[in-house]
Amino acid sequence: MLFSTTHTPLNTADKDMLSYLSELCISPPAGDAEEPSPSAGQRWSLQSIITKADAPSSTADLREAVKGVKQGLIGSMCLPPIMTSVKMRGGGGFGIDDVKRNVLVACGLTSDMV
Repeated sequence: MLFSTTHTPLNTADKDMLSYLSELCISPPAGDAEEPSPSAGQRWSLQSIITKADAPSSTADLREAVKGVKQGLIGSMCLPPIMTSVKMRGGGGFGIDDVKRNVLVACGLTSDMV
């Protein structure tokens, strides 16, 4: 799930979607009569990604934006957020390789998660 630093804190629609997707992560597939059980585990992962880390005008504003996203993620099934930017650090950006690595982990292709 993508969360922009320019649109924080999370609004009601964001929180409702997180709640819905988190429930889907642990619920049985449609048509399955079984109720989810705590031992059944998670059906898939939700990776939270904070985008546009270069957008806030100051470090304090960036910290506040990240705090707003993290607070909104409390109680969801999201993995800890990865912060990304395509403009910072000499134009090369950062966080993109972390996202790619976590996708490989989720697909079972490696075990080296960020």
